[in-house]
Amino acid sequence: MFAGHIGAALAIGRAEPGVNVGMFVTAALLLDLLLWLFVLLGWESVAIPADFASTHQAAFLFPYSHGLLASVAWSAVAAVAGLLLYARCQWKWRAAMLLAVAVFSHWVLDAVVHRPELPLAGAASRVVGLGLWNNVPVALLLEGVVVVLGLYLFVRAAPECNIWTARCA
Repeated sequence: MFAGHIGAALAIGRAEPGVNVGMFVTAALLLDLLLWLFVLLGWESVAIPADFASTHQAAFLFPYSHGLLASVAWSAVAAVAGLLLYARCQWKWRAAMLLAVAVFSHWVLDAVVHRPELPLAGAASRVVGLGLWNNVPVALLLEGVVVVLGLYLFVRAAPECNIWTARCA
C-alpha cells in the first residue's frame, strides 16, 4: 500500500495549499518510517513466515508504530508538530488537523489490506485487518484507485500553467 499512502497524501494536500505536499507525504508514511526505526531498535519485528512463497506477506509485530492507539498518538504528535511549524499562519489549525489525518490515513489503509495483525491497544490486544492482500489483484486495483484519485485531486487544485511560456494563472 506504499503508493496508496502517497495517493492519500496527495488528496489531503489539496485541502491546504499552504503546506508543502512533501509534508503530507511524510506524514502519510510516518508509521512505516517509525516501524523500520523500531525494528532496528529491537522494539518491533518483521519475519518471513514459512508460507511466504504462497502468501507474499511478511509477519509483523508492530504495536508501537501500527497499533490503533499508537496511530492516534502519532497523529496527535503530527498535529502538534504542525501547530509549531505553522504557528504564524492563520491556517495553522487546519494544517495541523490535515497532518494528523494524513498520519491516521496510513492506519486506515493498512487495516484494509493487512491480514489481522494490527493491534488495537498494544502487543497483547486484539488485532484487526481485513486481509485484502489475500486477493492481490483486488488489492492492487484499490491501491491504483487511491493513487489515481489522489493525484487527480491534487493536480486539479494546482494553478493552470502554460507549459510553453512557463506562466501560471
